[in-house]
Amino acid sequence: MSKRDNDFPRRRRLGRKKKRTILIVGEGRETEPNYFHGLKLVQTVRDRYAATIKRGDGGSRVQIVREAVNRKRDCGQEYDEAWCVFDTESLQSAEAVKDYQDAIALAKQNGIRAAVSNPSFEVWLLAHFTRSSRQFLNGDAVIVELNKAWRGSFHRDYDKSDADVYAKLDHLTDVAIKNARSVREKDHHGKADIAECNSATEVHVLVERLLRGDDAQASA
Repeated sequence: MSKRDNDFPRRRRLGRKKKRTILIVGEGRETEPNYFHGLKLVQTVRDRYAATIKRGDGGSRVQIVREAVNRKRDCGQEYDEAWCVFDTESLQSAEAVKDYQDAIALAKQNGIRAAVSNPSFEVWLLAHFTRSSRQFLNGDAVIVELNKAWRGSFHRDYDKSDADVYAKLDHLTDVAIKNARSVREKDHHGKADIAECNSATEVHVLVERLLRGDDAQASA
């Protein structure tokens, strides 16, 4: 054994920290999965999570949650976390309201978190540019407002199928988290159900969870 070996204690080889597995099932076939596929490539997210993003296959909100329930034990292995991302658009009928309420209840029963936007996911994208709690008739109305900022930044209209949506907005993520949290906590204070909060989004909770591993947010 060399003098160097005698003088310095041998360091123990540290094993790699196991990544948490997380499943995200979105309502949309393009916008939500494109956004989260971009987010999962961020180095801090890659270091912390092994993320599976599932595109929505259409259907009701209950079907989206059921998809997450079924995939939680995909290949016999449970995910550490499972999330569903959907919105409150088109809750005009009693049937649609029941579908939404049943989806929230089913998610809670199975330990699945719901990141809901009212009325659409684009409210989260809009938060990257402005703090707004104005009411919108539907998702199309949100896009009209979003396009004003989108054209100013990217010289084109917003495209739901844009595969680079996260990359375009990456530098504004902290702004979006701050705006979304502020609107939800201040403008809609005391409203437990986001279906009563037009407009607002809870997507920031999931995004902050992925970027910062915020246990307080995840267990809220």
